[in-house]
Amino acid sequence: MKKNIKITDAKPEDVNGIRDVQKITWLDTYPNAEFGITVDDIEKRFDDSPQNKKRLLERKKTINKNPDEHVWIAKDDDQIVGFCIAKKEQGSGRIGAVYVLPQYQSKGIGKKLMSAGIKWLKTKKILVNVASYNQKGIEFYKSFGFIETGKPVIESVRPFASGVSIPEIELARK
Repeated sequence: MKKNIKITDAKPEDVNGIRDVQKITWLDTYPNAEFGITVDDIEKRFDDSPQNKKRLLERKKTINKNPDEHVWIAKDDDQIVGFCIAKKEQGSGRIGAVYVLPQYQSKGIGKKLMSAGIKWLKTKKILVNVASYNQKGIEFYKSFGFIETGKPVIESVRPFASGVSIPEIELARK
Protein backbone atom coordinates (compact mmCIF):
# COMPACT_ATOMS: atom_id res chain seq x y z
CA MET A 1 0.00 0.00 0.00
CA LYS A 2 1.24 3.42 -0.98
CA LYS A 3 1.38 6.17 1.61
CA ASN A 4 0.35 8.85 -0.85
CA ILE A 5 -3.31 8.15 -1.54
CA LYS A 6 -4.78 10.62 -4.03
CA ILE A 7 -8.26 12.05 -3.64
CA THR A 8 -9.76 13.10 -6.99
CA ASP A 9 -13.11 13.77 -8.62
CA ALA A 10 -14.72 10.58 -9.90
CA LYS A 11 -15.01 10.05 -13.65
CA PRO A 12 -17.27 7.72 -15.65
CA GLU A 13 -14.49 5.14 -15.95
CA ASP A 14 -14.32 4.96 -12.13
CA VAL A 15 -17.88 3.68 -11.67
CA ASN A 16 -16.98 -0.04 -11.69
CA GLY A 17 -14.17 0.53 -9.18
CA ILE A 18 -16.53 2.49 -6.93
CA ARG A 19 -19.04 -0.36 -7.15
CA ASP A 20 -16.31 -2.87 -6.20
CA VAL A 21 -15.36 -0.82 -3.13
CA GLN A 22 -19.02 -0.57 -2.15
CA LYS A 23 -19.57 -4.33 -2.48
CA ILE A 24 -16.45 -5.27 -0.49
CA THR A 25 -17.21 -2.79 2.30
CA TRP A 26 -20.87 -3.84 2.45
CA LEU A 27 -19.81 -7.50 2.77
CA ASP A 28 -17.42 -6.50 5.56
CA THR A 29 -19.86 -4.21 7.41
CA TYR A 30 -23.51 -5.10 6.91
CA PRO A 31 -24.20 -8.84 7.36
CA ASN A 32 -26.06 -9.02 10.66
CA ALA A 33 -27.93 -12.04 12.04
CA GLU A 34 -29.97 -9.93 14.47
CA PHE A 35 -31.48 -7.93 11.61
CA GLY A 36 -31.58 -10.85 9.16
CA ILE A 37 -29.10 -9.32 6.73
CA THR A 38 -27.12 -12.08 5.03
CA VAL A 39 -24.07 -12.27 2.79
CA ASP A 40 -26.45 -13.62 0.14
CA ASP A 41 -28.58 -10.44 0.39
CA ILE A 42 -25.51 -8.33 -0.29
CA GLU A 43 -24.16 -10.58 -3.07
CA LYS A 44 -27.52 -10.32 -4.85
CA ARG A 45 -27.47 -6.50 -4.50
CA PHE A 46 -24.25 -6.45 -6.52
CA ASP A 47 -24.86 -9.28 -8.99
CA ASP A 48 -24.66 -8.96 -12.77
CA SER A 49 -28.42 -8.82 -13.30
CA PRO A 50 -29.70 -6.76 -16.25
CA GLN A 51 -31.17 -4.28 -13.74
CA ASN A 52 -27.80 -3.76 -12.02
CA LYS A 53 -25.97 -3.48 -15.35
CA LYS A 54 -28.47 -0.80 -16.39
CA ARG A 55 -27.87 1.10 -13.11
CA LEU A 56 -24.09 1.03 -13.66
CA LEU A 57 -24.44 2.27 -17.24
CA GLU A 58 -26.71 5.10 -16.09
CA ARG A 59 -24.27 6.04 -13.33
CA LYS A 60 -21.42 6.21 -15.87
CA LYS A 61 -23.48 8.73 -17.88
CA THR A 62 -24.41 10.89 -14.89
CA ILE A 63 -21.50 10.78 -12.42
CA ASN A 64 -20.50 14.33 -11.42
CA LYS A 65 -22.84 15.85 -14.01
CA ASN A 66 -25.46 16.98 -11.43
CA PRO A 67 -24.41 20.27 -9.76
CA ASP A 68 -26.12 19.15 -6.54
CA GLU A 69 -24.20 15.87 -6.18
CA HIS A 70 -20.49 15.12 -6.22
CA VAL A 71 -18.37 11.98 -5.94
CA TRP A 72 -14.70 11.72 -4.98
CA ILE A 73 -12.47 8.68 -5.10
CA ALA A 74 -9.36 7.69 -3.19
CA LYS A 75 -6.75 5.92 -5.31
CA ASP A 76 -3.67 3.91 -4.43
CA ASP A 77 -1.84 3.98 -7.77
CA ASP A 78 -4.56 2.79 -10.19
CA GLN A 79 -6.76 1.05 -7.60
CA ILE A 80 -9.82 2.80 -6.20
CA VAL A 81 -9.72 2.16 -2.45
CA GLY A 82 -12.49 4.49 -1.28
CA PHE A 83 -15.13 7.01 -2.26
CA CYS A 84 -17.44 9.69 -0.91
CA ILE A 85 -20.76 11.00 -2.24
CA ALA A 86 -22.15 14.37 -1.12
CA LYS A 87 -25.48 15.92 -2.05
CA LYS A 88 -26.84 19.44 -1.69
CA GLU A 89 -30.39 19.47 -0.37
CA GLN A 90 -32.88 22.19 0.50
CA GLY A 91 -31.24 24.08 3.37
CA SER A 92 -28.65 21.41 4.15
CA GLY A 93 -26.15 18.98 2.77
CA ARG A 94 -26.01 15.21 2.95
CA ILE A 95 -23.17 12.75 2.94
CA GLY A 96 -24.62 9.87 0.95
CA ALA A 97 -21.72 7.51 1.50
CA VAL A 98 -18.13 7.22 2.66
CA TYR A 99 -16.65 3.79 1.99
CA VAL A 100 -13.04 2.68 2.25
CA LEU A 101 -11.76 -0.85 1.61
CA PRO A 102 -11.25 -2.69 4.92
CA GLN A 103 -7.47 -3.01 4.51
CA TYR A 104 -7.21 0.77 3.94
CA GLN A 105 -9.38 1.80 6.89
CA SER A 106 -7.96 3.67 9.91
CA LYS A 107 -5.27 5.31 7.75
CA GLY A 108 -6.90 8.74 7.32
CA ILE A 109 -8.40 8.06 3.87
CA GLY A 110 -12.01 8.29 5.04
CA LYS A 111 -11.17 11.57 6.80
CA LYS A 112 -9.71 13.00 3.58
CA LEU A 113 -12.80 11.93 1.62
CA MET A 114 -15.17 13.28 4.28
CA SER A 115 -13.29 16.59 4.42
CA ALA A 116 -13.67 16.94 0.64
CA GLY A 117 -17.42 16.38 0.97
CA ILE A 118 -17.85 18.84 3.84
CA LYS A 119 -15.81 21.50 2.03
CA TRP A 120 -17.80 21.06 -1.19
CA LEU A 121 -21.17 21.25 0.58
CA LYS A 122 -20.38 24.73 1.95
CA THR A 123 -23.10 24.51 4.61
CA LYS A 124 -23.08 24.09 8.35
CA LYS A 125 -26.03 21.68 8.51
CA ILE A 126 -25.02 18.29 7.10
CA LEU A 127 -26.94 15.04 7.54
CA VAL A 128 -25.82 11.43 7.20
CA ASN A 129 -27.53 8.09 7.70
CA VAL A 130 -25.58 5.16 9.11
CA ALA A 131 -26.47 1.56 9.95
CA SER A 132 -27.64 1.55 13.57
CA TYR A 133 -25.23 -1.29 14.38
CA ASN A 134 -22.21 0.15 12.54
CA GLN A 135 -20.41 1.46 15.63
CA LYS A 136 -17.20 2.14 13.71
CA GLY A 137 -19.12 4.29 11.21
CA ILE A 138 -21.01 6.12 13.95
CA GLU A 139 -17.76 6.95 15.76
CA PHE A 140 -16.21 8.10 12.46
CA TYR A 141 -19.02 10.61 11.87
CA LYS A 142 -19.00 11.74 15.50
CA SER A 143 -15.30 12.58 15.09
CA PHE A 144 -16.49 15.24 12.59
CA GLY A 145 -18.98 16.71 15.08
CA PHE A 146 -22.06 14.75 14.03
CA ILE A 147 -24.61 13.86 16.70
CA GLU A 148 -27.58 11.50 16.65
CA THR A 149 -30.82 13.32 15.83
CA GLY A 150 -33.17 10.66 17.19
CA LYS A 151 -35.22 11.12 14.02
CA PRO A 152 -36.38 7.77 12.59
CA VAL A 153 -35.04 6.81 9.18
CA ILE A 154 -37.50 5.00 6.98
CA GLU A 155 -35.70 2.83 4.43
CA SER A 156 -33.34 5.28 2.78
CA VAL A 157 -31.65 2.30 1.10
CA ARG A 158 -33.90 0.05 -0.97
CA PRO A 159 -34.69 -3.26 0.71
CA PHE A 160 -32.75 -6.37 -0.20
CA ALA A 161 -34.34 -9.04 -2.41
CA SER A 162 -35.19 -10.94 0.80
CA GLY A 163 -37.30 -7.96 1.92
CA VAL A 164 -35.11 -6.91 4.86
CA SER A 165 -33.58 -3.45 5.13
CA ILE A 166 -30.54 -2.05 6.87
CA PRO A 167 -31.78 -0.24 10.00
CA GLU A 168 -30.36 3.27 10.00
CA ILE A 169 -30.03 6.24 12.29
CA GLU A 170 -29.61 9.85 11.25
CA LEU A 171 -26.72 11.99 12.41
CA ALA A 172 -26.43 15.76 11.95
CA ARG A 173 -23.66 18.31 12.05
CA LYS A 174 -24.74 21.90 12.64
